[in-house]
Amino acid sequence: MRNKCLDGMKAIAACMVIFIHIDLPGQTGVFIEALSRFAVPFFFMISGYFCYYNGKDASDKIPGKIFHIVKLMIFAMAFYFIWEISKRLVTGENLYRWIREVTDRQNIMKLLLYNSTSPLRGHLWFLPALIYCYMLDYLIERFHLRKIAFLCIPVLLGGLLWRGYFSSFFGYSYRIMEYRNWLFTGMSFYLLGQMFHEYLYWFRRKIGYITLILIMTVGIGMTIWECSQFGAKEIYVGSILICISIFLLTVLWGTRIRMPEVLTAVGAKLAFPVYLFHLAVGDMMRVLAVAGNFEDNLAYLWIRPFAVCVFTIVMIALVYRGCSFWKKYDIVGILFRQFGLWRKGSPL
Repeated sequence: MRNKCLDGMKAIAACMVIFIHIDLPGQTGVFIEALSRFAVPFFFMISGYFCYYNGKDASDKIPGKIFHIVKLMIFAMAFYFIWEISKRLVTGENLYRWIREVTDRQNIMKLLLYNSTSPLRGHLWFLPALIYCYMLDYLIERFHLRKIAFLCIPVLLGGLLWRGYFSSFFGYSYRIMEYRNWLFTGMSFYLLGQMFHEYLYWFRRKIGYITLILIMTVGIGMTIWECSQFGAKEIYVGSILICISIFLLTVLWGTRIRMPEVLTAVGAKLAFPVYLFHLAVGDMMRVLAVAGNFEDNLAYLWIRPFAVCVFTIVMIALVYRGCSFWKKYDIVGILFRQFGLWRKGSPL
């Protein structure tokens, strides 16, 4: 039976990603952005949770997942490459300089080592990071190292918190890509998702609904306090508490939580495309705001992230509906048969 609560949380997490990249004004916007930081780790946990195969040969399943994400990554990167070229042609920016930056050897190495996609669009780092997580998980399953991998979770989380949080208190600094990558952010939460799947019934017996609500509340309070005391961070201690508590609430006690039908529908089909393409919608909205001379209007700044969220969902839903129509009526096949270009058994 499909977990509709988890689908709804996927939709909420996708919207939280939008609030990270397109923030609200003032201190409220800073706090909302900080609270939204649980979203990307949440998606890694979901990926790990659904890539758990007990009693099955995972080596038969994981390559298909890798291939699927590779296709998504190629499509998303090609889309944003064309998108950025189009923007620069319209605005008159130096296109040659940007292409040189994107194809620079150092930036390609950063992509391969740290999953950094900043020269193109920074949020796309999730895709190569997830591919690396699947690849490492393939090796873990192939050599039966799952228990050892679970023991590495606190080490990876400690490395993430040290590099992205505590190190600054001691005068050290790390580049974002040195902790926001497949290893520290990706595998730590990916393995958490798998561990929760393996010990699901144990967690159900030991951790109650009210306890998880309390942990989530503490995480929210901690995140706001950490943000007010130490400023903007990529990760907070509170973010980890929020992420884990929300995830366990949805997988353990999802039947107690009623999600609006619109959220479950969006989460089931559209959460990932919303994550990938919301920045393109944000670009279009920015162009309209500049053309209408209201880009600094306070009302617009408050509405902007909500509008991007709604418009992104609507546009992707329309594309999906169009694709469903196309597939249903087999328009391509009809055209090919009409002109005698398709025969039964053809590779087309």
